[in-house]
Amino acid sequence: MERTAVAYYPAGVGAGPGTDGAQVGVDVIGVVRDDLVRALERVGAGGASAVFVARLADAAGSSRELVALFDWLDAAGGDLIALDVELDTATRAGAHVARVLREVERWEREPRSGRPPRGRPGLARHSPGLARRIRTLRDAGESLQAIANVLNEEGVPTPRGGHHWRPSSVQAALGYRRPRPPAPDLCLPPPLRTPRDSVDQRGPAPRGDTNSFEFWFGLLERYVQDNGTAAMAPSTVIDGLSLGKWCSKQRSLYGRGKLSVERVERLQALPGWEWNHYDAKWEHMVTLLQRFVAREKTALVPREHLEDGEPLGRWVKKQRDVYKGVHGGGRLTKKQIDRLVALPGWTWERGPDKWERGHRALMAFQKREGHIKVPAGHIENDVRLDAWIIRQRQHFLMGRIQRQGDHVARLEDVPGWRWSESYAERWDRHYAALVKFVKREGRASVPPKHVEDDVMLGRWVGNQRQRYRSGWMQAHHPLRVVRLEEFPGWTW
Repeated sequence: MERTAVAYYPAGVGAGPGTDGAQVGVDVIGVVRDDLVRALERVGAGGASAVFVARLADAAGSSRELVALFDWLDAAGGDLIALDVELDTATRAGAHVARVLREVERWEREPRSGRPPRGRPGLARHSPGLARRIRTLRDAGESLQAIANVLNEEGVPTPRGGHHWRPSSVQAALGYRRPRPPAPDLCLPPPLRTPRDSVDQRGPAPRGDTNSFEFWFGLLERYVQDNGTAAMAPSTVIDGLSLGKWCSKQRSLYGRGKLSVERVERLQALPGWEWNHYDAKWEHMVTLLQRFVAREKTALVPREHLEDGEPLGRWVKKQRDVYKGVHGGGRLTKKQIDRLVALPGWTWERGPDKWERGHRALMAFQKREGHIKVPAGHIENDVRLDAWIIRQRQHFLMGRIQRQGDHVARLEDVPGWRWSESYAERWDRHYAALVKFVKREGRASVPPKHVEDDVMLGRWVGNQRQRYRSGWMQAHHPLRVVRLEEFPGWTW
């Protein structure tokens, strides 16, 4: 949790699910019922950073009231979170929605000429004769029900294409719209004299005032002095005070342009301070990794290891995956890559000896067989050797293996090694997969999408048939035709 909120529920509405605010990333520290003013006053006094409602309609009854609420919360440095429409004005998307609603409310208030008539203009436009007739009957004193009966007897369709007229449809055809009752005015607390998070013109508040920027900044300076960095988890608590949440709030205020220049300069002068929430989290985790390395003399963190309650082992794995492109959308900067590589024992491989085991298996196979044409699915010393070779070639094409020390040179020293698989090798590998399939299934009818030992066998079989029908295989590889026809159940 990075923020605190006070939940508001009007009279007669239960709290329901989501009262704890966990699903929207806030810590609900209180609940106020049937008194929105009291909830807003807690935000204005600094007791919470947001108002949390289950439904947006609980906070305001119209766009005008909602815009007024947005303006008040902006002045107080607070946010509005509505669970039903997934609105959070602290986020970029939520702030954009608030701006759009402000423009719509302003547009509705502006007087405009040429406003379209109330009611249903389609009848007068598409059936002017019928519209004049209904108006004439009405002016003659006929009731709405009598007009509806006449139109029903004549089989005249309604404006919506229906077959039965009612008094309400006649009334709508005349351009009448039932007036809506006016929405009650939103009652807000008195306007704030100064925004809670703007620069205090009266000078720094007393050190004991927990609503003071100076108090929290002093606490942060003490943390930096003890740890050498301002990077911390959002859950960090010092002397019973949620310093991590306060830092997250400063980043949020900075992102919305609500932090003074002086405070921005003081915060970013601290070592390890980051304005981006993701960068701040990354800085905190790499600090924990450096602590682990200083203690263990290696950056090989066990998968499930926790450091100060943080899942450091899983974070290290994620950095490797992001670097290799496993997670689409994630990316490490050059600075982050350099900092990780500089750690003793750091490797982009998941296991410290995984590559070495694969290389030893390749050397053993080559020494025994005299070549490195590894059949599909072959296991050598508990290593799936064909898949390992394919992976090395892929990493070479993507430029990854070149950054792994002497791996390139050691593979090129293996007799027969090539960075790209020849067509003949690829055909033999797929053929070996087909042999395995036929031996198990007793037939050569492979489903189109079947995969055998990481080989897309169904697609390959389809390609062979296609080349046979075009005459290419008979002309260039007649022996392959014979080898395929030897399988039981094979058809072209």
